[in-house]
Amino acid sequence: MKNILQLTVLLFLLGCASIDLPPGGLKDTEPPKIVKSSPDSLETLFTGTEIKITFNEYFTLNNLNQSLIISPPLTSSPKTIVKGKSLIIQPKELLKPNTTYQFYLADGIKDLNEGNPTKNLKLVFSTGSVIDTSFISGVVNGAFSLKPEEGVKVFLYKEYQDSQLFKHTPYYITKTEKSGSYSFTNIANGQYYAYAVLDENNNNRLDYSERVGFALNPLNSNSSNQSLLLSKGPITPNLSLQKTEEPTQGLFRFVFNKSISTNHVEIKTAKLFTDLSKDKSVPWHFGMTRDTIIAYLNTQENIDSIRLKISVDSFSFEETIKPKTKKIIQPSISVSKTVQPKKSIVLTSNYYIRKTNQDKLSIYDLTDSTTINLDTLLIDQNNVSLYSSWKESHRYQVICQESFHTYYNKKTSLLDTFYVDVVSSDKTGEIEIFCSVDTAIKRDFPFLFVLAKEKKEYERKKFNTDTVFTFSFLETGEYVAYVFQDKNDNGFWDDQNYFKKLPSEPIWRLSEPIEVRTKWKTKGIRFNIR
Repeated sequence: MKNILQLTVLLFLLGCASIDLPPGGLKDTEPPKIVKSSPDSLETLFTGTEIKITFNEYFTLNNLNQSLIISPPLTSSPKTIVKGKSLIIQPKELLKPNTTYQFYLADGIKDLNEGNPTKNLKLVFSTGSVIDTSFISGVVNGAFSLKPEEGVKVFLYKEYQDSQLFKHTPYYITKTEKSGSYSFTNIANGQYYAYAVLDENNNNRLDYSERVGFALNPLNSNSSNQSLLLSKGPITPNLSLQKTEEPTQGLFRFVFNKSISTNHVEIKTAKLFTDLSKDKSVPWHFGMTRDTIIAYLNTQENIDSIRLKISVDSFSFEETIKPKTKKIIQPSISVSKTVQPKKSIVLTSNYYIRKTNQDKLSIYDLTDSTTINLDTLLIDQNNVSLYSSWKESHRYQVICQESFHTYYNKKTSLLDTFYVDVVSSDKTGEIEIFCSVDTAIKRDFPFLFVLAKEKKEYERKKFNTDTVFTFSFLETGEYVAYVFQDKNDNGFWDDQNYFKKLPSEPIWRLSEPIEVRTKWKTKGIRFNIR
């Protein structure tokens, strides 16, 4: 009886069980494909009010609102509907007559199961009797990095108007690939004004805070290799003074809306005050960042207001300041902990230095137990540079006695002691680079060679002819090198100016980073400027 019961239970379990075969076949790696569309590809005389695209499989949208580019663009985004295996696009306006349209879906569609996205998917048709067949292609690179820029929109306009990037929708739109390349196909024959925009809010316009590039001259249709350079930084309005602060008596902080690349800054008062030169010039220097200017005025007199004129290149600002703060800070000094043998030890103050008393400065070589006599002491605004024959691997003690500095607010410095270590060639490396300038390049402006590490500038040197540069006592690691032509002689690489239609300053980059190793001199590096 027991055996019969066990057999019955076993047969019941076998009857209820199902055996699933392991899945077979290769994994689907193909994106959805168009099997039919209305209008059909390259169809002419289309008069419909919606576009229907049917795929070979079920799909889902892949951020289509960002991917979909309609060229010429519509005034508002169309409605999109997924119905079975079909995508329906319903424009909210009538399509223009006698116009070739491109609906570029890019990677905006992906299959439902594996998520394989489409690539460069587009539908071309015409509301007229012909399909336009002209093209323009090229590449967008960073103006500073010279690297390909992906996902940048390229706009074409048929006519030129001031501020059209801010106000008017372009006639044709496309987007760059990973390689930075862009391509317009099926466009009308003619000339076009071309722009590159990193359109972060996807409104097919240029907005402040977005990066931009532009062609200096109109582009002809049926042309290729048309290069556009995208600005390093976002576009900003013209320089403007944002706010004025008085953190301490006699010190005024002027904050601007963007970084100031020029050193051509001048601040003058409307009338002569105590401690000012006869030309009424006000002493100043940049703050921690170059969007801030620090100016100094003796406001210990009974002054209600001071009228200033601040000139920055071609910009001029009239500002009336009303001294209020009576608090006077005690300025302080800081110094870098390391220095190279042939460089200067720089004492940096947080206040403008009126004068120094070198008799109040003592420097000792702690390694040799000797006293150091300076070769040169230079004052530059809020910095004091100390020059001497610093020895490798030696430690120096710098003692700034009381009243070493006299500041612009007539305060004097307090006792300060600093320790500075000189780097050693045993722990650093050296590189030698030969820069040659092609004869085809005009040399009417100086070139600046820049060596940088981890996006931080290490050193720059000016030249105008073929030159060999040697950089010693470098920390180990990878360095990048670039050269730019300083056309306004301000010491900085200048980005392009959209409002003035000025291109960025020419820049060349060494193709590969330079590796610096300990106790190793890297030679034979050629940097050809052509």
